[in-house]
Amino acid sequence: MIYTKMDGIRFCREARGLTVAEAAAEISVTKQTWYDWERGKYVPSAAYLPAMAEVLQCEIADLYRAPAAQ
Repeated sequence: MIYTKMDGIRFCREARGLTVAEAAAEISVTKQTWYDWERGKYVPSAAYLPAMAEVLQCEIADLYRAPAAQ
């Protein structure tokens, strides 16, 4: 699997049990925007990172970390 700059977003979201739509709604962005962040098409602006970490119950640094190989 190839990881992107922000692979931790998806990992943290899935660990929290949220759908893309649910996570996106929590910080008032479209699900397409959130999906694009997870896929590495775009990187979220720094203004979104604290809210994302709060919703996902993780540290901001976790949003940048690829999950450990299984």
